[in-house]
Amino acid sequence: MTTRNAKDATANTESKDTAQSATILPQPILPEEMGVRTVASLFKVQEQTVKLWIKKGKLKARRDGLSWIISKDDLKEFYSANGR
Repeated sequence: MTTRNAKDATANTESKDTAQSATILPQPILPEEMGVRTVASLFKVQEQTVKLWIKKGKLKARRDGLSWIISKDDLKEFYSANGR
């Protein structure tokens, strides 16, 4: 193999590695349940926006005293349905 072919082979291998690593994105680790503040932070919106989603029935949540609790599964469902 000539020096040029060796460089080309190395370049091809590096570009394949880069392409593969670019397509695999780390998934955020979500707790099983979270509050309004956490959901707002994940979606980069105000807490009032999350409460509005709950009030309109777009995001399922349950009450725990004065707080809203959103399950990871309900959050995934909301994300899939609303594309946020």
